Amino acid sequence: MNIKKFVYKSTNSTNDIAINLIKKKNIQKGFVISKIQKKGRGQMGKKWISYKGNLFVSIFFSLKNINLTLRELTNINAKLIIKFISFYCKKKIKLKLPNDIMINKKKVCGILQEVVQKKRDQIFNSRCWA
Repeated sequence: MNIKKFVYKSTNSTNDIAINLIKKKNIQKGFVISKIQKKGRGQMGKKWISYKGNLFVSIFFSLKNINLTLRELTNINAKLIIKFISFYCKKKIKLKLPNDIMINKKKVCGILQEVVQKKRDQIFNSRCWA
């Protein structure tokens, strides 16, 4: 599987770049990484404050052959992120529904997931920021 990587020093939003790649460049899978994010967003259009030094990543892929509900994808995504963080942090990591990763009752990561409609295909776009 060939997954394209797009790396930026600074961007307004990694999700916005991913959506642009999906809609305008017809790229169906990849990930976008940025060191700085100027106009991040959280759930329901809330502003997300993005501090320099944090990690900003959006991963996107087609849902064409995936037979999971959005809720199931969300749970899998959260578990994968927790597993990844646990390699670097030996403290107890929890998921606070619907989308926050907590360590010692402090939010260390949030997950924003969106489904982008492109003609007949649905593309799953997920951003993790830590």
